[in-house]
Amino acid sequence: MQSSDTDQKGTELTERVKIDGASEISGVPVGTLRFYRATNQGPRSYTVAGRLWYDVADLEAWLDEQKAQSVRGGLEVVQAR
Repeated sequence: MQSSDTDQKGTELTERVKIDGASEISGVPVGTLRFYRATNQGPRSYTVAGRLWYDVADLEAWLDEQKAQSVRGGLEVVQAR
């Protein structure tokens, strides 16, 4: 499930998803996301009224972090002297 909050002026504040949506976006199984949360790893998450949420921006930031830490290959730019 995906949700966006808006203020009284209709301005979008935060796009957020539940754990199933976080799994779909990240490609990480729900069970692994639960493990990450229990062990204080993985993307940021929080609860509101007992419901678990992930901000899409936090998921994207975490994925970018994972990519930066594990990227291999590609072209290396060599500067001419």
